[in-house]
Amino acid sequence: MEFHPAANLLPMMSDDELDELVEDIRQNGLQVPIELYEDKILDGRNRWMACQMAEVEPDFVDMTGEVEPYVYACSQNLKRRNLDKSQKALVAARFRDHFETEAKERMQAGGREGGKGVQNSSHPIDDTGKSRDKAGDALGVSGFSVDQASKVIKQGSKDLVNAVERGEVSVSAVALKTNKPKDEQSKVVRDGRASGNTKKAVVAATKPPVQNPEYPVSDGVKQLLTDVRSMLSMFRHEWKKPSDVFKQSGFDPKEREYVLDQFERIEISFTEISKGLRT
Repeated sequence: MEFHPAANLLPMMSDDELDELVEDIRQNGLQVPIELYEDKILDGRNRWMACQMAEVEPDFVDMTGEVEPYVYACSQNLKRRNLDKSQKALVAARFRDHFETEAKERMQAGGREGGKGVQNSSHPIDDTGKSRDKAGDALGVSGFSVDQASKVIKQGSKDLVNAVERGEVSVSAVALKTNKPKDEQSKVVRDGRASGNTKKAVVAATKPPVQNPEYPVSDGVKQLLTDVRSMLSMFRHEWKKPSDVFKQSGFDPKEREYVLDQFERIEISFTEISKGLRT
């Protein structure tokens, strides 16, 4: 069967998760019907594939006209799927494109109806806020994460994007790799999977090799590096593991997201500083 475009914005299950679902359907049957919208699968792509593999006839429910397909597909998957922050950011980036397309269509519709802009549009989704922030709010991630995910989708190779979809590596680490040729990006992912640690391979590929200078280093440079190492050491000692900090501080989900957003900005800043020093 054909999948609805809204469903295709979301990542598929991993092979292991799909195998578990196949076995469950073999033993217990399909518990949740597959939902269709205009004869396309809106929610239940993995269930449909698992039914085919388990040789079980699936049940269908037609949702045409009952729901807004993009909002519904997103909501249903967030309820059931344990997506990490990077996977959500990737989905949000794709929804961002949808929201921007919707906004243009509403503006055009408003013009055709004799008015200016969206005030005259009968479309159900409102136009308040930027598309990026709307998409981020829908998935519970920051606008900064959506920007990084958009960069990965536009500049990353299929293998690199797939690594984020599968939860193998974070979108922040992958975003730093997108300035490399796509064939090189794909090679890093393939080599990482072969070694059993895709994340480590991608992170290592974003770091320039350490080179010992072939000339005397001034006292000023030595002191600068000593100060930076001292700050990092103090940070590690005081904060320990970020996960421990979150537990001890009692951050709510939005505060946690804000802190992670700031960490990613710091990471990007250090990368930009490093590039600046090399030019």
